[in-house]
Amino acid sequence: MKDLAKIAAWGLLIELIAIVVFIRIAHSNLADPGKEIVEIVSYAAMAALSIYAVLRLSVRHLFLLAFFLALGCKIIEDILGYLFFPGLVKGIEFFSLLHLEHIVRGTVIYLAHSAGGLFSAFVLVKIAKTAQPLIKKDLTKITAWGLLIELVSLLAFIGIAQSRFADPGKDITYVVFFAAMTALLFAAVMKLPVRQLFWLAFFLALGCHLVQVILGFLFFPGLVKDLAFFSLDHLKATVLSTVLFFGIFAGGLLTAYVLVKAARALKNRKAGR
Repeated sequence: MKDLAKIAAWGLLIELIAIVVFIRIAHSNLADPGKEIVEIVSYAAMAALSIYAVLRLSVRHLFLLAFFLALGCKIIEDILGYLFFPGLVKGIEFFSLLHLEHIVRGTVIYLAHSAGGLFSAFVLVKIAKTAQPLIKKDLTKITAWGLLIELVSLLAFIGIAQSRFADPGKDITYVVFFAAMTALLFAAVMKLPVRQLFWLAFFLALGCHLVQVILGFLFFPGLVKDLAFFSLDHLKATVLSTVLFFGIFAGGLLTAYVLVKAARALKNRKAGR
């Protein structure tokens, strides 16, 4: 219970800071892109907290954590609303039936978000733990770096696309992502055997789709427009997207492999003269 209390306290602190900073920035000349930056930072912080919670808590305590975070977030919102920011509780009288309905409805909505985040973290941690004995250390590290590059790039792209820096910000994000991923693929070719390169292409492809889907269903609905989570259309989209990304990553790894082999052959030829 001690770990549960600590993690819940950190979660509520993140929520409190995020709400206050968001409101302050929303009423300043930094509203665009300040609000998007606050949202991205708070989502990233809660994602990290969710993964930490999954590693430290039992499943039963994860359910309690989701409820505490949801109820706490609603209470924080109401307290800030009645004391400092009336816009958060506009038209709602304190200790009224409407206020009770407002709390219940808000808690249920926040519970869906917190439970969804913890469930996603639980699945990712389970997959990582299951796959760890089956794959080599270098492959794990390179895959983790690849998924991190994909996550950060997608969050940066969404934040910039919704700001006044969209042009040329989106193009710059593409270039930085391409450069970082190219460097990663060359590092993979130099560190991993050929058989593991196929696994790397698959993990990066599936991970890229999962990152997009998780962010879409939890935070950015535009990424999964008109898709139900458990549906045949979603399954088809998952397969098609994974195949497409696999082709892209496999092509990148093949190109890097050919270039590295050519460079090594040229180096050996010069050394033999």
